[in-house]
Amino acid sequence: MNNQRGITTTETVICLVVISVTAALSYPAIAKMQKTAKLRAETYRLVNRMQMMKMEAVKNNCYVALLMAGNSYNVFIDNGSGGGKSGDWIRQENERQIDFHQLPDGFSLTNKRAWPRFRFKGNIGNTGDTITLTDNNGYSMKVIVNISGRIRVEKEQ
Repeated sequence: MNNQRGITTTETVICLVVISVTAALSYPAIAKMQKTAKLRAETYRLVNRMQMMKMEAVKNNCYVALLMAGNSYNVFIDNGSGGGKSGDWIRQENERQIDFHQLPDGFSLTNKRAWPRFRFKGNIGNTGDTITLTDNNGYSMKVIVNISGRIRVEKEQ
């Protein structure tokens, strides 16, 4: 008897065919995941900033505003220091800026209201809103804030 060890060429070819079919079937899901990864990252960065806005508003008992401009947003404490009025939506020179963020090319930022802005108050009485981030592939995600200040993310197709 011939006692051979190892794998045959047929076994190797079958193994390569199975791997190839598996890769071909999983490619669309992996490609979509890569396309939406930046959108998810930018959405959760915005959620993080909004959580920070809530904490600053309660800590300082003042307005904290988020102004949207196309593919960027600016977060600042709108307390009126520097000659302005508290809650006037205008960043004065002495009002502390928390964040300014430019979204990647092709991304846009919109909300449901007529004005591209949102804010938290330091007390009860926040207004809810929905902010939508859309990427250059047409995918979008919604950041929804209810009147009690709860922030959640919803996927959109």
